[in-house]
Amino acid sequence: MKKIIVPAIFLFLISGIIFGLYSLVNYYQKGNPILIVTPETDVNSLYAITPKKLAKFFWKKILEKTGKSEEEKVVAITFDDGPYPLYTPLLLDTLSRYNVKATFFVIGKDCENYPELLKRISDAGHEIGNHSYSHARLCTLGTSQIEEELGKANRIIAKITGKYPFLVRPPGGQYDMALLKLIQSFGYTTVLYSNNPGDWRKTDNLLYFYNWIFSHNSRGGIILLHGGQMQTIRFLPSVIKELKRKGYFPFDNN
Repeated sequence: MKKIIVPAIFLFLISGIIFGLYSLVNYYQKGNPILIVTPETDVNSLYAITPKKLAKFFWKKILEKTGKSEEEKVVAITFDDGPYPLYTPLLLDTLSRYNVKATFFVIGKDCENYPELLKRISDAGHEIGNHSYSHARLCTLGTSQIEEELGKANRIIAKITGKYPFLVRPPGGQYDMALLKLIQSFGYTTVLYSNNPGDWRKTDNLLYFYNWIFSHNSRGGIILLHGGQMQTIRFLPSVIKELKRKGYFPFDNN
């Protein structure tokens, strides 16, 4: 019996170590600790930076850019995907009603299909970022394919709005160091997120999203939402009002 138990315990411990290492790598590749990577960022140093130190670093950079003090509370509200003929106008109406600017990471082919909606986003003063042409998982593509995904989307956006976006968010928030370096070499700034309530999940429990956002909210945070979800449009007013009540004010990623 002892001969069976000892190897079983050993295998259990080894499995736990392997799972722990997998979880750690997965954590670093899901957009959790790394929020913004500019063309000047030393990508090779990112593995050595803890999430807490990195958040503090970017918070200082945000304060420098905006000229605000450490006592002020700012967050960025961002939307992925689209534009969508039904949802985008409703989102824009909500943001306008509460005088909030956001960043829209749009899909190139959707911009081709609905250029008037992209133009409306731009004309309303919101920041526009590149979310690839076809929502492809960039980590699975070759260098030339990634360049085409981002370049084609950028050309479409620029043709419609008159401005080339410099912000990129990889679809699905999936990245590795090689992808970050490649996007950086193209001259783009990668913007990830610190607060992801998973609003793409279908549920009637809007309170879940609300509670998630405020349990993970912090100064200088980047909130990830999705532009093609009616539930997001339904809970967004409550989130904006509560952010303002708590003294936060949204700012765009400029």
